Amino acid sequence: YVQVGGNIIDVDVVDPRGSLGRDTIDDVFLAFGAMRVFEATEVMVLADGSDGGPAVVRAIGHDVSWQFIQGAVGSESPLLEDQNLEVVADYELAPDSDTVKLKVSYTNAGEESNHFNPTLGIMASDEDLWPWASGVGLAGVDAFNDEVDAVGATGKHGEATFSVWKEAGSLDLLGVSSVLSGLGFTGISHGWIDLAAGETLHLEHSFTVAADVLQAEASRRKAQGESLASVSGQVLDSNSGSGVEGVRMHFVDPSVEPPLVLGFSYTDA
Repeated sequence: YVQVGGNIIDVDVVDPRGSLGRDTIDDVFLAFGAMRVFEATEVMVLADGSDGGPAVVRAIGHDVSWQFIQGAVGSESPLLEDQNLEVVADYELAPDSDTVKLKVSYTNAGEESNHFNPTLGIMASDEDLWPWASGVGLAGVDAFNDEVDAVGATGKHGEATFSVWKEAGSLDLLGVSSVLSGLGFTGISHGWIDLAAGETLHLEHSFTVAADVLQAEASRRKAQGESLASVSGQVLDSNSGSGVEGVRMHFVDPSVEPPLVLGFSYTDA
């Protein structure tokens, strides 16, 4: 869907059993509303992690018309003019972390003030994944509030969970997310920004990849300084009395009807 470089093109966890994962996350990309995207003209490794610090990959480029959307509406010309933005995106992954930090700077390379909408886009398999949001549960994107603490997608058949969040503050969803949700698209907006010529805007997001929703939420909440609780128990086979592995345990809010599924985890052996 996003045929330019400099973006994340797949997300999965390493299965301890060594089996292959599934390509359910298609693209994670920087955009400007739903009409222009970031295209890298240069990608480099700033650090490979061999010194014990985070691995850092930098992508440098600019904004271009999103050909997928332009073609979908049958337009021969870009739907939004050149934003005259120079973009530097750093992807940082610390050792033993399930979270990638994306640090982006937008510089107005034009001669006049720029009015633009910095957006983070996610294209995912609608057939294999449920959209979900913190405090909202497994609901369609059109059911989400305007602001959520975390938003992502989780597998219907055991695939990994993907979560986007910020270390401080909530996320605003792009208005067209509900319209394009059937395509598996979710857009996270920072609102319209006025950037004077020569000025630079710095933004940061975190991406967590986990086996299930509760593990993803635990990583986010721990990083934000919250104390975590532990819940334990067993699911037993009614005949043998032995533990049953791979059972999906739902955590629900019973105060609403029907009960709202906030997240789930899987049993081990």
